[in-house]
Amino acid sequence: MPNDSHTPVTFSRSEMSAIREMLESADKPALCPRCTEKLQFDEPITGGPLDGCCYVRCDGCRRTAFITKNPPDRSIDLHG
Repeated sequence: MPNDSHTPVTFSRSEMSAIREMLESADKPALCPRCTEKLQFDEPITGGPLDGCCYVRCDGCRRTAFITKNPPDRSIDLHG
């Protein structure tokens, strides 16, 4: 049985932050912060709890995420 899983894995917070920065700079293609493959984006979601989010995926390392233009407000300190 191969070790290669087909299950997508989410990007880390720092990787999602890097993707947001790339989206602000439209003059360059957005590349995966992990493996440097070109990222694939679905149309932004409208309505519902994911309004304004965009599904992003990397076919190279199979990482995925729902990205918003601005990160969500984190008012809970889990490490406090």
